[in-house]
Amino acid sequence: PAGMPAGNCTLGRRREGAAARGLDWSHLEDQQVLGGDTPLLFPALLGPMVAGGGFAYRARPNGWDPSTAIFEHWTMEELPEGAKWPATVEQVVHDDYLAHDWGTVLNQDFANFAEVQKGLENPDGPPLLWNPKQEACVRRFHEIIDDHLFGETEAS
Repeated sequence: PAGMPAGNCTLGRRREGAAARGLDWSHLEDQQVLGGDTPLLFPALLGPMVAGGGFAYRARPNGWDPSTAIFEHWTMEELPEGAKWPATVEQVVHDDYLAHDWGTVLNQDFANFAEVQKGLENPDGPPLLWNPKQEACVRRFHEIIDDHLFGETEAS
């Protein structure tokens, strides 16, 4: 709405959406509803978690092919009090990940993969530059992996 800060609008929509799904967030502070965390489970599982759920990514080697990977994406959702958990977890395999509609954010991320990989594999290219705020978790993730594989890193 006009004149309402974006954070307040997002907060209201998140709380209304949770209530419509039967979730009681009355015990959560506003920052807990708006904020979240991006946990990293070494070596290759990370994903943003927020009130109500989250998702996680995992990239694994595809055999000995350095140009491909097996990429997994999990979606988790908070259930209302007393709701029954699904009997099974749905597993879907997409042979061509670009042919599937993952939603705006993931479609954008996946569309960047080829160009990012091309840049990473270019020995004459510029050094990798990280966004110091938005990519801090990813950068730290790579520092931990480098430290694990090659010994102490600058940030260790």
